[in-house]
Amino acid sequence: MRLDDDVASALMEQSRARNLPLEKIANDVLRQQVRPAKKENAKSSRFKVKPFSLEFAPEFNGMTPKEILNKLDEEYYAKKLAR
Repeated sequence: MRLDDDVASALMEQSRARNLPLEKIANDVLRQQVRPAKKENAKSSRFKVKPFSLEFAPEFNGMTPKEILNKLDEEYYAKKLAR
């Protein structure tokens, strides 16, 4: 990873002013800005999931998804040809 010159310069200035190693200053600054999400925040969400039933229409009961798609295609093309 490479730091931009202005960022590296600012970190070095703080390192000299506080008489601490550059790595310590960089880690402290990063920790202040990039905080891991708290576990309780990770569990909560701004979005709520509302479950609903995905029941098929009665005419599709017992059919495989492929059979349903074929039937829907047949109906679509039958209507299209009827026009």
